[in-house]
Amino acid sequence: MPLTQPVRHTGPGIRPRCLDHVNLSSRDSEAISRELEAVLGLRLSERTTGHEIVWMRAADNRHHTVATVKGPSGLHHFSWEFASFDDFKRLGDTLDAQGRFLVWGPGRHGTGDNLFAYYIGRSEFMVECIAEMEVIEDENHQARIADPGENLSNPKVVNRWGALPPRLWTEHFMPFAASIAA
Repeated sequence: MPLTQPVRHTGPGIRPRCLDHVNLSSRDSEAISRELEAVLGLRLSERTTGHEIVWMRAADNRHHTVATVKGPSGLHHFSWEFASFDDFKRLGDTLDAQGRFLVWGPGRHGTGDNLFAYYIGRSEFMVECIAEMEVIEDENHQARIADPGENLSNPKVVNRWGALPPRLWTEHFMPFAASIAA
């Protein structure tokens, strides 16, 4: 989606500005992160002490384009960027009108310093909507290492505004395509 789109959308529903990032789930998030660095040139922005979550940025220097999370192999969520906090209100109202709900948020992540809200899309993928993602301009940036707390209980990492991730968020993932037995 080109970033040249108008900031304000006057049509029905919500229109994000662009695709922001993906969070991949892997049994070995450290190894996957090393591969992403070697193959795609992604750079480490931040990680947790045990590589439970690793955030990596691309050439646009946004805090993360890809994050890896320890867990069963698959996709944890993908994320769209919103223009402003007003879009989060519109998202909540739109979901409510459809008899659906937000899974977690709105809040502000400590890592990436971005606003967030999550919901489950109609295709059962976890969708995050974000705004105000941190941009790391320093070419000599030293990756931060954060203590996630037991079961992601450190609010300075997961949600500076308070509510910790619910079970639906922590346990959600979509497996990659199953292999076909010959």
